[in-house]
Amino acid sequence: MGLSPLYYVSSLRLQKAKDLLLSTNLTIRDIGTEIGKQSLGTFTTRFTEKVGVTPSQFRNSMMQADNRLRSLQELTDWCELYFLSNQYASIAGTVQGAFLSKV
Repeated sequence: MGLSPLYYVSSLRLQKAKDLLLSTNLTIRDIGTEIGKQSLGTFTTRFTEKVGVTPSQFRNSMMQADNRLRSLQELTDWCELYFLSNQYASIAGTVQGAFLSKV
């Protein structure tokens, strides 16, 4: 796979933590324990380093996204009105991604 065993296992644990944060009501401490971290501090620090937000912020971002999506779904005609008034509108931009180098 091109990854060290330690990096691979760490990635699996991180993905498991993300899944548990989004799909359960387990405490952050319990999720850390579930993926093999001995302390809440270690789990929070490692998660934040890898994901860029704390476990709490990650969990809350999903809830905020759900709330915003529900708000948009309640608008029945916004999409039709927008596209009718902007028939010739276009979107342009650049997408960039980071590549992981093999060590």
